[in-house]
Amino acid sequence: MRPEERKERLLELLRPGDVLNSDSKPRWWEFWLAVVYAEIRRYQKRKWKGRSPQKRRWRDVHSMLYLGDGKFLSVTVPRSVICELEVSERTKYRICRYQSEDWNFKEEEMLILREAAQVLVGRGYDYGQLLDILLKQLFPTFVKEKLSIFDFGRKRKVCSVGVHFCLLAWWYKFARETQPRPLGKQYLEITCPADFANHETFKVVIEDI
Repeated sequence: MRPEERKERLLELLRPGDVLNSDSKPRWWEFWLAVVYAEIRRYQKRKWKGRSPQKRRWRDVHSMLYLGDGKFLSVTVPRSVICELEVSERTKYRICRYQSEDWNFKEEEMLILREAAQVLVGRGYDYGQLLDILLKQLFPTFVKEKLSIFDFGRKRKVCSVGVHFCLLAWWYKFARETQPRPLGKQYLEITCPADFANHETFKVVIEDI
């Protein structure tokens, strides 16, 4: 399937509020990115080992929040943006939906998600959080899960943390008394892409597109 066809298919399936995960292969000259992706995957594989419904759902390296009308929140380098989907031949995509395949966010609920996303727009990427992941990978016994050693400021986020931040803003406003917390007890600041693909509060609608 060509990238244009894959993009059309994804936009047909996506609902506002969905999380779009991606599993990408860097090109040979993007060696620094290959190192980052490898460490993210090692961390996620260790975290979800024996608990992942599917063997390879720990491979996702990026998460975006679908805001509707073809727009996504992408917390990326160097800053967070609202963007359209650019489908790459070197990337596979996975749609993760809160609760069930039938879940729909109401328009007033999407307003909160979009407002939360707008709060993040323009904020710098949190490189320190990637260093924390590497440290936890190297010294899992000694580094506490909630410890952020390389904290460059709470205003900075990585992709999955930004998505989780928006979903929690919705949950506290609309669903705290009626629906489970997105990702359960997962600590916000160390949320990773594989959490959306594996946690019981999310349903994978389709994958490997």
